[in-house]
Amino acid sequence: MQLKLLGLNYKSATVDIREKISFPSYNSLISGLKTLFSIVEPDEAIIISTCNRTEVICVNPKKDIIEFFSYIANIPKESMRKFTYYFEDIQVAKHLFIVASSLDSLVVGESQILSQIKDAQEVASTNKFSGLILNHLISQAIRVGKRVRTETQIGKGNLSVATVAIELANSIFGSIEKKKILVVGAGKMSKLFLKTLKNHGVSNIFISNRSKEKGIEISNEFNGKFLDFEKRFEILNEVDIVLSSTGSCDYIFPFDLVKKSTSKRAESLFMIDIAIPRDIDPKVNNLENVFLYNIDDLTKVVEKNRNKRLKEVPRVEEIIEEELKLFNHWCYLNKIIPTISRIRIGAEKIRKAEVEKTLSKLEGKLSEKEIEQIDAMTKAIVKKILHNPTVQLKRHINDKNLENIINITELLFNLNSDSLLPDFGKHKESK
Repeated sequence: MQLKLLGLNYKSATVDIREKISFPSYNSLISGLKTLFSIVEPDEAIIISTCNRTEVICVNPKKDIIEFFSYIANIPKESMRKFTYYFEDIQVAKHLFIVASSLDSLVVGESQILSQIKDAQEVASTNKFSGLILNHLISQAIRVGKRVRTETQIGKGNLSVATVAIELANSIFGSIEKKKILVVGAGKMSKLFLKTLKNHGVSNIFISNRSKEKGIEISNEFNGKFLDFEKRFEILNEVDIVLSSTGSCDYIFPFDLVKKSTSKRAESLFMIDIAIPRDIDPKVNNLENVFLYNIDDLTKVVEKNRNKRLKEVPRVEEIIEEELKLFNHWCYLNKIIPTISRIRIGAEKIRKAEVEKTLSKLEGKLSEKEIEQIDAMTKAIVKKILHNPTVQLKRHINDKNLENIINITELLFNLNSDSLLPDFGKHKESK
């Protein structure tokens, strides 16, 4: 089994590169996975895509994952490679556990990454893109994240990209309590914005969303005023702050329309865009009365809070190492399971054949109860015969010569029929 990961994040690539390889919606993620399978041809795969990272994990890929990145971003492979990082096998698990623990997040200790990993797993698993290997790996990564948040204080204070964005707004205005604020989008990040705004005592909030039904629902939840999506430009002359986080693939605030809508403003407009791809045309920052911040600009604010949480890192790293040993053990066990299964399947076929042969010679001479006793007895004999080989194989799970031990075992038991191997989660197109 080959486990490979290729990714890029806020440390390896700027937002203008990251947005070229992002999958902000369910449909775009499904489309991305289908394209990945057609180009890279893995047995299993999953894509984790957030505003700060896109990571692709594959089991037994036949092609280099960089080909997928290059195709999606429309950037030559060698140029694309300098923005990415790469891990193989057990290092894939280690990196994913670090990500799930939030140590690799822009905001160390934030909890959103865990739900984003869960969402990625649900999409991949439901649509048969992931199987035994990745489902186990992702489930263990989620367990790492939960342990870190319950066994350490790294998440204390519930910092997130949303809270950092609001902190940035506070640092500029002194206080945002009496400011008029427009929140665009109705997803998880927008809800975090609204929750944080409420905690800061902000009451004058407008909420706009492409889906009117969802926009009204979230407006009622947070006592905001719903604004039709088409009217988002009209209100730019009134509000002080715009917080935008949608799944749009195009700018929802293009330069020309923002310029026209803000031309008569007496005071400056503060805009924060944490969407990937970006919601607000970066040229908007060139307007004299508009100040635009994107996800990368939040890094400076984050650095002030990072040191408070770094003292928890040693304990987090201990948890990661503990879980890494468990995953490594599972991987070795997974190498043995197919062999043990084939031995048992082969032995059961022989047992059944011999019982049937014997019963055919004794036709009519045995009662149903006696036949059941013979069946149970032969099953017990096979179980006892196979007990020691099974135990010995499992005892050598960490042996550096495990591959040779498996090969010799398969030779001794004449396990040469591939048809006996169970299907370990290779991707099948859902019909």
